[in-house]
Amino acid sequence: MTPEVIFVSLALLNRLRLTTTNCLPSAIAMTAELLVTCRRIQAFLLLDEVDKEKATENQLAQSEKFKVKAEHVTAKWSQTKSTVLNNVSFSLKRGELLAVIGPVGSGKVSLKHCCKNYISTHFTF
Repeated sequence: MTPEVIFVSLALLNRLRLTTTNCLPSAIAMTAELLVTCRRIQAFLLLDEVDKEKATENQLAQSEKFKVKAEHVTAKWSQTKSTVLNNVSFSLKRGELLAVIGPVGSGKVSLKHCCKNYISTHFTF
């Protein structure tokens, strides 16, 4: 072995080490996210279809009247923190679009997290 071959080999191994240590954790994290996503899609696709003819009139009226309805939502990030949302109400019918706008810190993301049950809330949803 010549010094040239050893130097090239070490440079290549060093480059592989850097790539492996940087990319392998990201690949593992992305694989975990992929598995969770596949399970969610599979669970959704395996849901039974709702036959409108067999559904009761009350179920149809409820499902067609509002897709999302929230009344008097009050939320905080933790029990010790102050309230981030106070007495917020809205309703969306099927096919409607809601735009939530406001300055930084006004509670737009907090409202989104309430809809996903990420933060503790006191509400009627």
